[in-house]
Amino acid sequence: MNNKDIRLLEMLIRVHQFGVARADSFPANSRGGELLALIVAVITEMEGHASAQESGKRAAKERTTQKKIARKRLHEHLETISRTARAMSLTTPGLADKFHMPKSFAEQACLAAARSFSADVEPLKAEFIRRGLPADFFETFNSHIDGLEELINSSAQKTGARVAATVAVSDAAERGHNAVRELDAVVRNVFRDDPAALAEWESASHVERPPRRAAEKPPTQPAPASA
Repeated sequence: MNNKDIRLLEMLIRVHQFGVARADSFPANSRGGELLALIVAVITEMEGHASAQESGKRAAKERTTQKKIARKRLHEHLETISRTARAMSLTTPGLADKFHMPKSFAEQACLAAARSFSADVEPLKAEFIRRGLPADFFETFNSHIDGLEELINSSAQKTGARVAATVAVSDAAERGHNAVRELDAVVRNVFRDDPAALAEWESASHVERPPRRAAEKPPTQPAPASA
């Protein structure tokens, strides 16, 4: 959650506590009771979406690390194939042209090059293996391609879910804030002769403002040199 939503959530929790302490004044079938029930639902919703946000952030960091490792492994296989193809081009002219290393090491560039290498090497596997590569080299290579592609797709899906949770938190916060605004009139009617309760309500329903940044002081001018 951003700071604004956090402050709104804190306010909603205080309002809920205010309502719990004075539950007898807000029957369930009254508008005040309905608004307090709505606020409780919003609190639960915001906390749920906030949890999804935080979980998504941690998962994103983990997937970033996993993608980095997968890309490195795939890049090593690409280099091996390209290097072997250059050697083979001494007897098979033009072969190296099929296996140029990608200029970019970005995820999609690396993945596109790997798919191209995999397709072009298919009829030549035996010749590559004859030059010292492990028998399962290309099976491993293809599994690395699939692994990186899966990580990229998963990352995109999780990012979308995290963005949706962020939007949902803000939407819920706005609904909760509107409920408090409506509840304000109810509270002032119910406790019109109870200044202590009204003062407590003012405190509970107040949304804290972000702290102001300290004004930058102008640079100190050096004292004039003595004559």
